[in-house]
Amino acid sequence: MAKELTLMQKAEGVIRTPEKFFNSAKSEKSIKPAFIFNAVLTAFYVIVSYLIGIGTGDVPYSITGIVFGWVSSILLAFPMVGFFHLFVMLLGGKNGFVSTYKACIYASTVSLFMLIAMPFVGLGIAGMAIGGLITLAVLIWTIYVTVKGVSVLQKMSMWKSFAALVIAAVVALIIIAIVAILFFMPVILAAIAAAA
Repeated sequence: MAKELTLMQKAEGVIRTPEKFFNSAKSEKSIKPAFIFNAVLTAFYVIVSYLIGIGTGDVPYSITGIVFGWVSSILLAFPMVGFFHLFVMLLGGKNGFVSTYKACIYASTVSLFMLIAMPFVGLGIAGMAIGGLITLAVLIWTIYVTVKGVSVLQKMSMWKSFAALVIAAVVALIIIAIVAILFFMPVILAAIAAAA
C-alpha cells in the first residue's frame, strides 16, 4: 500500500505535476481525504484573506463571518460538484461522484495563488492590471488542472472533460440569468408603472 501524502505534498503535487498526482489519487477510495483537504485549504484561504484585508485596511467581515464563510464554502462544494458531475456522466465519465469531487477539490489548490493578487487591487490602475493578470493566469491553470483531474479520475478524454466543464458553466449561467430575471422583473415592472 502506498504511503499517504501529507496535505503539503498533495498541494505541491496538484500544482507541479497534476497528472501524476491525480493518478496517485485514484487509490483514495473514500471522500474523506479530499474533504479534509478542502476544510484545511478553505480555512487557510479565508484566514489569509482576512489578514490581507487587515493589512490593506479593508476588512469586510468579522470572525463570525470568517467561520460562516469557511463552513458555507465547504458545504457548497457538494451541490456545485454534483451539478458538474451530471455533465461529466453525460459525456462518458466512468466513475462516481467521489472521483469528480476529488478532481475539483484538489484542483482548487491553484486558487491559493489568488492571494498573491489581492494586495495589488488597492494599488491603483497598475495594481489592478497586475492583479487582473495574476487572476487570469490562476483561472487558466485552475481550469487545466480541473480538466486533467476529471480526465484521469473519470477515465475520459481531456476534450470531453473540458466540454463537461464548459457546458456546466453555460447551463449554470443560463439558470442564474433566468432566476435573476424572474426575481427582478416585478421590481422593474413596478418601477416602470410608477414612472408612467
